[in-house]
Amino acid sequence: MMKIKRLFLLVLAFVLGLTFILTSCGPDSTVPPPKATIVATTQYEKGYKFDPPVTVTLIRYYGPQVKFVNGENIDNNVWTRAYESYCGVKLKSLFTVTDSSKYDLKVTTSIATDSLPDIIPVYTTLFFRVADSGRLMDLKPYYDKYLDPSLKDSMEKVNGGISYKTCFRNNILAALAAPSEKGGNMQWIRQDWLDKYNLKWPANINESLSIMKLFCQKNPGAPTSPQTFAFPITAKTVGNGFENAFGAYMKIWMDDGNGGLVRSDLNEKWKTVLNILSGLYADNYIDPNFTLASAADIDSQMTSQQFGFMFGAKTSPDGTLYNTISYNPKAVWKSGLITDENGAPAKVSQGTRIGGFTSVNKKALYPEALFFIANVFDDLMNGIGIEFRKYHDFKGADGINYDSFFYPFIGWYYPPIDFPKVIGTALKTKDFSKLTGEQLGIIDKFDLWLKKKDAYGWRLWAILAPGGSAATAQQIIDNNYLYPDRGWGPETQAWIDKGPDLYNIQDQMFVKIIRGDMTVDDGFNQWVTYFNNNGGAKATEEINAWWISTGKAVFDSYYSFK
Repeated sequence: MMKIKRLFLLVLAFVLGLTFILTSCGPDSTVPPPKATIVATTQYEKGYKFDPPVTVTLIRYYGPQVKFVNGENIDNNVWTRAYESYCGVKLKSLFTVTDSSKYDLKVTTSIATDSLPDIIPVYTTLFFRVADSGRLMDLKPYYDKYLDPSLKDSMEKVNGGISYKTCFRNNILAALAAPSEKGGNMQWIRQDWLDKYNLKWPANINESLSIMKLFCQKNPGAPTSPQTFAFPITAKTVGNGFENAFGAYMKIWMDDGNGGLVRSDLNEKWKTVLNILSGLYADNYIDPNFTLASAADIDSQMTSQQFGFMFGAKTSPDGTLYNTISYNPKAVWKSGLITDENGAPAKVSQGTRIGGFTSVNKKALYPEALFFIANVFDDLMNGIGIEFRKYHDFKGADGINYDSFFYPFIGWYYPPIDFPKVIGTALKTKDFSKLTGEQLGIIDKFDLWLKKKDAYGWRLWAILAPGGSAATAQQIIDNNYLYPDRGWGPETQAWIDKGPDLYNIQDQMFVKIIRGDMTVDDGFNQWVTYFNNNGGAKATEEINAWWISTGKAVFDSYYSFK
């Protein structure tokens, strides 16, 4: 599966030390006897199957963009039917939510009431919370016996096995998790608007700001746009990479200059960023309602053509930017590097922390199911031939396109594939025999855009075509225009306890500064004081102890960022 569709689980303590982890990860042949009949099957690689099928419960979060054919749902779709057919596992959701904050509350309540399901997909903080509650099963015996070797390699070898190490908690292998990938945000600009005003691509961030202001003054998106704004922000995402142009980073751990770590949000360079944002807000170049804006609101504003700039990932055409093209197929969004004030490529923020985990309840009857599902997922997502296309996307009998790659609850890492090269070669040679269902689908989407100007096809064309955002992302990676989060490992106890509050207070303080409710100096100093006096200093102490004992050695030796 290509990286842009890697379904890392959207549901985003102190590490024990490298020596213990390595010694605790050896072979373990003690597999408890299964509580249902398991047979070998040739339907997929590393094939095991419950016969007869068993029912396994789980909980689900998925975004509002996920759609189902009439009569189907998250428990009845092309993927769940494949799981039952291939490995004899029927999935039953105890609850589903489309709001991540509600998912957090539901999981926390399930922990408190001891009502967790069999399979538990969770993001980082929730994983450590569930693990520390003592309710997770040790997956190591099942991992050794059932998981496909290629998937073991992705956990144990990619990025020095950081995901494998992070999954160990309280002396057990408490989850499966895919490693993080390289990459960072980029600058997106309406090229057709640049052309309209005979403007060149900005040479530095200050030129970007000047062009943003011009767009705001001219409102080139009219009449659909009531007003153009500089670029989209919300109360929780005030930069999305814009801050990287000034050497500031959002919510990561960075070098303190003395061999240790410090929270990036305490860096004085944020004052420059906040001063610029407050100026844009004062001039009405930032949406006055940004504090209330949701992702859906940003999508709506994109449809109305209210932005000429955006800072975001290479996958933005498959998300927010798609809304512009679906309304106006003549619009042209182009990606480029984020540059600093001198025109040099900025080091953009690189996430290293594992974002999603899949755990199993200690009370679960059929823990083997998770591994069977992981193996099936791997095979179907990488299947050669058009018959595997349906596991990525398909057109329903109603004529609507459905993105079925959203349906699985588990995601995995796949070796990097040069999709433009693979697809370009196939188109040139007319040999499609070695293409996966996904790759064949990409060719179809290219045709939809190039021949019919169908925005559904533009989503991948804008990423994978020559000069698309995948090329920009590769430029970032090849030239190491990346600043990786040093805090790759498990969250420390202080951060588990206080981190959510610190995130919220930071968001509130930054919003007040941007709105002009307090000066940049006063607001930023209040934020730093609050951080240090309300768990931040303790969290910094703990993360540095981990960094010295384990984190730095792994980061320097294995993580290929310097």
